[in-house]
Amino acid sequence: RYSNFVFFWMAGRMVISGDNPYDPQAWLAQHAEQGVSWRADRVFPYPLPVALLMTPLGLLPLNLAYVASQLLSMTTVAAAAWLSLRAAAGALGERLFLPLALGLLFFGPVYLTVQIGALSILSLAAIVGALRLFEGRMHLAGGMALALLLLKPPQALPFLILVGAWFAMTRTWRALLGMALGSGLLLLSG
Repeated sequence: RYSNFVFFWMAGRMVISGDNPYDPQAWLAQHAEQGVSWRADRVFPYPLPVALLMTPLGLLPLNLAYVASQLLSMTTVAAAAWLSLRAAAGALGERLFLPLALGLLFFGPVYLTVQIGALSILSLAAIVGALRLFEGRMHLAGGMALALLLLKPPQALPFLILVGAWFAMTRTWRALLGMALGSGLLLLSG
């Protein structure tokens, strides 16, 4: 109840029940109902697609949802390590996977991210997924994957502006189109 995760979970729960996480009264009522005394914001501080993404976890009781979120985050870190090693090191990467994955899971920033239930894991998944798609010359899909970074707008906007400029300079128009389509789909989902 005293981590970032509880806010994502409550937002998902509110979407399921038809409540509005951007209504201050409903948001604070959800805090009271769930026994959350930490009131960092008057409304859910993230874009609505984040709340929609959290609806599966909102179906679960808080304790079970928190454990599921941690397992999903750790699996995402391990999958990112696996995909990156396979792309960069081939067979050697497969032998390095287990020690690297274990090391990453106990690396301070990753450990803290998993513990508090932060959205940074989604950013990691989007970036690694986009890189793999770009390597496979699937630029449209890679651009759409990068658009998922917009779930954390303050971090995403500078990154996407720089990457967009790079795509424009290298004339990778399909990647730019993918970023625009992905951004539009996120906006429409809200």
